[in-house]
Amino acid sequence: MKLNLGCGLAQKPKDEGWVNVDRLALPGVDKVTDLFAFPWTFATSSCEEIYAGHIAEHIPHEWKWADGEDWPDDVDWWVGRLAGLDGFFAFFAEAWRVLVPGGKMRVVGPYGMSHGAMQDPTHTRFLVPQTFEYLVRQEAVDFDYRLPFAFKIVDGGMTFVGECAPMVDWATNKMGEGREKNALLSRVSWLVDHTWNMAQTLTVVLEAVKDGI
Repeated sequence: MKLNLGCGLAQKPKDEGWVNVDRLALPGVDKVTDLFAFPWTFATSSCEEIYAGHIAEHIPHEWKWADGEDWPDDVDWWVGRLAGLDGFFAFFAEAWRVLVPGGKMRVVGPYGMSHGAMQDPTHTRFLVPQTFEYLVRQEAVDFDYRLPFAFKIVDGGMTFVGECAPMVDWATNKMGEGREKNALLSRVSWLVDHTWNMAQTLTVVLEAVKDGI
């Protein structure tokens, strides 16, 4: 099974194993559910892939419990671990629970320093690459919240807009030539971090780490 969370009308092919999930009963939606009520109705380790497009920036800090009668049979051990978590962590905890070991989750959202991040009044948070480092098991650092789950960041990128795109293409070509790769990477990274609206969207691919947890 593959889950397309908060799909709206941006649905994925059912014949490829995708289940399109949304809180609204829109045409083509396979499962109507509130993804900000936990735990979800999907069984533990039942999903091989998750796509979460433009939903993470909407996750509320204060979330609610799902109806206990709708809980999967195998989550009694889990619900206590969700208590007290910020909504962001509870959302990704549920994604981790339903993923198989090594299952992948692709998260797409507006880059935090962009018009897309600021313009929607229903956004609750700003996403930058470092946001997702909080989902990775850390040792002896200030921002390790000792979460009951862990991901590994396996891929990611950004979509650049306007006059910024040619500069990024130029830097990429130079890196392909092997010229001053570290210096160019550092320069592009600095510009993205310090230039408003240079990047429009952010993509992060997470892998569920279940060994020893």
